[in-house]
Amino acid sequence: MSSLKNYSRSCITSIVISNLFVFFVQSSLNAQTFTPKTAYLGQWAFAPGVAHPPTNSVYIPGVYQFGDIDQFVRYNVTTNTWSVVAGLPATKSEFGSAFNANNRIFFGGGVDQPGTFTNVVWEFIPPATFVMVDNIPNGPASSFSFSVGNCGYVGEGIVAGFGNSNTFYKFNPILPPGLQWSIATAYPGSGDVNCGSGSLNGFGYAGFGRSNPGSTVYNDWWRFDPLLGATGTWTAMTAFPGAPRECPMITSQCNKLILIGGVNLSGANFNDIWEFDPAIGATGTWTFLGTNNAVWGPQNGRYGPAFADYGDSLFFGMGYGASNVNTDWNLFNYCPAPLPVEVANLEADLLENNRVDVIWTTMTEINNDYFEIESSIDGINWELMGRVNGSGNSSTLLSYHLIDESPELGTNYYRLRQVDFDGNYKFLGMTTASIDQTSGKEILVYPNPSYEWFQVILPGNSEIVTYRIFDSFGSEIMSGYFSEEKNQVLTSSMARGMYWVHLDDANHTVVKIIKM
Repeated sequence: MSSLKNYSRSCITSIVISNLFVFFVQSSLNAQTFTPKTAYLGQWAFAPGVAHPPTNSVYIPGVYQFGDIDQFVRYNVTTNTWSVVAGLPATKSEFGSAFNANNRIFFGGGVDQPGTFTNVVWEFIPPATFVMVDNIPNGPASSFSFSVGNCGYVGEGIVAGFGNSNTFYKFNPILPPGLQWSIATAYPGSGDVNCGSGSLNGFGYAGFGRSNPGSTVYNDWWRFDPLLGATGTWTAMTAFPGAPRECPMITSQCNKLILIGGVNLSGANFNDIWEFDPAIGATGTWTFLGTNNAVWGPQNGRYGPAFADYGDSLFFGMGYGASNVNTDWNLFNYCPAPLPVEVANLEADLLENNRVDVIWTTMTEINNDYFEIESSIDGINWELMGRVNGSGNSSTLLSYHLIDESPELGTNYYRLRQVDFDGNYKFLGMTTASIDQTSGKEILVYPNPSYEWFQVILPGNSEIVTYRIFDSFGSEIMSGYFSEEKNQVLTSSMARGMYWVHLDDANHTVVKIIKM
């Protein structure tokens, strides 16, 4: 027997970084749908999955249990087919992590068959390029992970020597080499091996799992706020009311978190499905939805499956069940029928120095590749002003903007064009902004970034000017009025992030501020 028997119930995790994690609504109105897809022609288990909508793909850097297959495979969502992308350039390993950071794919960590841990992390650039990035400290395996904003977070799990650890890491791919990994607040959960995890609305969630070695699996559930405190803060949420377990799949659909399956220490595989709604009650509410007997059978749950969120769908399969290693591949939908890209608002606001900020907010996005803003001085002849990447699939409010640095005097017309991944497009609306010779009166805001307050300077102001402050999701979080040339706004109650101050002056000025 291989030394890897110590990991016989280990599982892998995958995370998606950016705004692609969106979660559930109204479980009583939604129908669970399992659709079998083309099985993979090989036997895989303990392999992370990563969705990549720009290439219509789910990628799996994975291994076969007790075999360490050296392959990186692609599932094409459009054609329902599998292909081998390239041989992994790293040491063959199991129980690692994989994640998508703004459509950049990263994977690494884990342990190989002889029991050697690896801390190497790679970026995969489609169609077949691998680039080494910063190593993850200690080379954890059986870890959990999730994403918030542009960053990934990884719980250490098991480290060399088969010891367990509650150390918690932050990965920021934007930082230069040597600075991409840092230590965040330690995970406080009862179990720190084979946990389940996900993210929602700027928070990460983790729980379940076990200790190693250990004779107990757990059902506690925690929320992580990366903006509270210097290294983030954990808060206990409502404990899972079902059977304690490790290796559950956590998926995000329709503004809720969904739990599927898992395994206990006796080897019993679960096939139940639960919904967690963090918006109900002070610490969230769990609801039992049923079982997935249609796919796995009443006694054939899984642990260690490959799975990946793809918009408001979950692709999953393989892993260990009653028939040992499995090759099936399935699609799980919980949400109602998808809505098209819907725009909540489109406006053009004047900035200082005669610039125009074109701002729009989407309520839903399906298969959305990018937006284009076109400009015109007569509303008839149009020129491309710029392009902004879309968010693929989303069912939450998302805000975008693009600045016209050199608008013409008079009326400027702007229209919004949306393009799908398949090349189809449509126009979503038009707005205008007027520039005159008096529009250049400069409004100053300082300090920016700010900590406890900022000051707005309105040169020569003698009137009452109403202001509204919006966060990056387009939600109004503060309003008031200015009546002096120098006006102070307290920001101590505002979370860290980016905000827009809208002034109801003659130019409808908009100023961007950053709260630290």
